[in-house]
Amino acid sequence: MGYFVGNISLRKKVGDEYSKLAGRDLVKKSVLDEVGLGIVVYDKNGTVYVNKTLFNMSGFTSKHGVPKTLDTFLDLYDDGDNKLKSTYILGCENGINVIRANYFSDKKIYEIKIIRNAFAAEEYEMFTGHDLKIVIVDDITQIKDDERRQKDLAANVSHELKTPLTVIKMSNYFFENITPDHMPSYDALKRWGGRISANADRMEDIVRDFLVLSEASQTNKMGIFDIRDCTAEAMGAVSEYPGADRVKIVPPANETYPLLYGNQSLVMRVIINMLTNAIKYIDYDGKKVANEIRIIITTIGDQVSVQVEDNGRGIPEESLGHLFERFYRVDNSGSREVGGSGIGLSIAREIAEMHGGSISVTSAVRTGSTFNLNIPTAHNIFESVHKDALSGVVSDMPIYKSAAANLCLQICEAVRSYEYEDLYGKVEAYEKCSAEDKQKTTVNLLRSFDTGRFENLLEELLFVDDDFFDGEEYFAEPGAEVPQPAVAEAVPAAPTEEEIAVKEAEEAARAAAEEEAARAAEEERIRREKEEARKLLTQPVTQLSAASAKNDTEMKKEKATVHPSAPRKRYNKTAESESSLKKLMDDSNPLSE
Repeated sequence: MGYFVGNISLRKKVGDEYSKLAGRDLVKKSVLDEVGLGIVVYDKNGTVYVNKTLFNMSGFTSKHGVPKTLDTFLDLYDDGDNKLKSTYILGCENGINVIRANYFSDKKIYEIKIIRNAFAAEEYEMFTGHDLKIVIVDDITQIKDDERRQKDLAANVSHELKTPLTVIKMSNYFFENITPDHMPSYDALKRWGGRISANADRMEDIVRDFLVLSEASQTNKMGIFDIRDCTAEAMGAVSEYPGADRVKIVPPANETYPLLYGNQSLVMRVIINMLTNAIKYIDYDGKKVANEIRIIITTIGDQVSVQVEDNGRGIPEESLGHLFERFYRVDNSGSREVGGSGIGLSIAREIAEMHGGSISVTSAVRTGSTFNLNIPTAHNIFESVHKDALSGVVSDMPIYKSAAANLCLQICEAVRSYEYEDLYGKVEAYEKCSAEDKQKTTVNLLRSFDTGRFENLLEELLFVDDDFFDGEEYFAEPGAEVPQPAVAEAVPAAPTEEEIAVKEAEEAARAAAEEEAARAAEEERIRREKEEARKLLTQPVTQLSAASAKNDTEMKKEKATVHPSAPRKRYNKTAESESSLKKLMDDSNPLSE
């Protein structure tokens, strides 16, 4: 009543309470809309509530929409295979509170969960007569795909390992039946040995691919690296690959390329995979040109591109869209010949995407294929991290998180080296922070490092010496002969003990003589230095005593050489008052300055 008649305090209190209730309802609605689950609430009369998420599940609602009653919902979303309605009825009879079923629509899989007695608790007694039921719809397509991939992975690994293991086991049976009286021919031994080697290589490829797959999720091995190192190591790794001896691999031009940031070993594995695929499929019937694979490295804007171009059998157009799918093979009939696990290119794509890059292919049958790996430069990665930090965030991508941590360590070192006293507090806070505050202190430290200092830091980190590598030796051709050092002449026979003793005595005598000569030379040098010093010290005295014995004419012709004198001072005295010593000094004509 006071509210209507104008009681201001009461009106304010009611308004505050209403705002609180409205705010709580808004929060609840926001949670229900953003939780990622479609929700429908039914009572005995029909629909009570539907959240926004359910309408966004177009694959679920496209056929039937949102039924008005629960019975209609059960009829429409029972596809015959999921037995939704019969499961619900049996659940009601047996007292089961939660009924689950899957629904397939538009290449997606949805889980339907119906909660029968959601409001059975005492605090919900106001809903007792309404008989409320909650239907929750969840898109589980990704979960089911992951489960399928795991099953396919296990099945394919078992299948791929079964063939080489069978061949090796049969080879063992072949060798066990060899007897001295029943020896196989050389060709038979060579054929079985080749089978064992080829299948062992195949198993090694499969195991390596799965090890790389498990390593692809690690970020602790990221750092700055040169693409030339990756390419050179990849070429060396495939030099012993089966069939590499009949292929000419042309290395890239020995130029300077921007440094990259990431996991060097994983990027090298991508290049190795591209090279081995080119070697496997280089031949085809009727080929008239020599087998050749070219590696081309180019810089395109802020990315570095590595191209592996071959003149092999090529890839049909219909297979190009599936090439990077796991376990997909262009020619299944020839897969046993070339071996492999079928996941190499899918792993290559994951590694490229992990580094913020991409991998693609262009090909034509009987013309060849070109695989193109693009990776952002380290400068691009670091600049992106710094710009994000200036905006107050750090990306969740593993490569950017790793780059941010690397930059912070470099900034801490630069602050101490260049004595940026204004950043001492930021560095100390970053180094002492807890794991929970790491992201916040990382952003603060990166933001505090201004653009000028940041560019100077990148210039030091990413400097490349153009003259460090020798163009003729850095990229060696696979299989090329490496110059060997000259072979030394034949070493004479080892001396006897008597010869060794005589030689040691001669060396000792020679050393003693050299030591005595050095000692005598040192004593002579000291003696000469003492003699020179004595002459120098006694020279002034000798000159003065000699000068006193000469006549005045001879004294005028000589110059004093021991101590140069300053100009004579003129005294205000008569000639008669000058002493005979003063006259002698004047007549001796001493040197002026």
